[in-house]
Amino acid sequence: MCGLLRWIQTYVTITAEAVSFAHLNDVTWDDLGRRISRTGSDPYLVFDLPAHAVPIRTISFQFTGDYVPTEGQFYILQSSGEEPNIKIGPTVHPDIRTSADVLFVNATLDDATGLRLDLPDFLPRSLQLDRLVIRLPFVHWSAWSFRLMIVGIAGGILTLLFAFLQRRARRTA
Repeated sequence: MCGLLRWIQTYVTITAEAVSFAHLNDVTWDDLGRRISRTGSDPYLVFDLPAHAVPIRTISFQFTGDYVPTEGQFYILQSSGEEPNIKIGPTVHPDIRTSADVLFVNATLDDATGLRLDLPDFLPRSLQLDRLVIRLPFVHWSAWSFRLMIVGIAGGILTLLFAFLQRRARRTA
């Protein structure tokens, strides 16, 4: 039961309304329309992620809007560690998929604790951010459900061991 609960907890969806940023560079963010617009030559967003959404194994951004590969490339810069020992990088080239008017920017990360999304340098229009879907590692000690699962497994093993030893003691007596 705890394993199933932990598996469910490995997916975190953050809606655009709940997204917050630690830093915006050469972009504007419209809270009402959830639109991101490029305003300069180095457009990127640093996300302020909630504690329950890290470390990140995979990330998927869902946007509404048009994108043409000739407008530039999306990049994801990941960070790991805690202050003052934060390690920045490596840069990840995400997988870009489009379907009708929906744009998906997907990437596999190395258990990142921080996230920066660089927009294409020549993106002429704004994009509407719909949501972020984050997949966390199943095995992670900070998750209470994982710790509870380990305690349950250990308790089950001890119960079986004591039952085996009692049965063996009865046979020899």
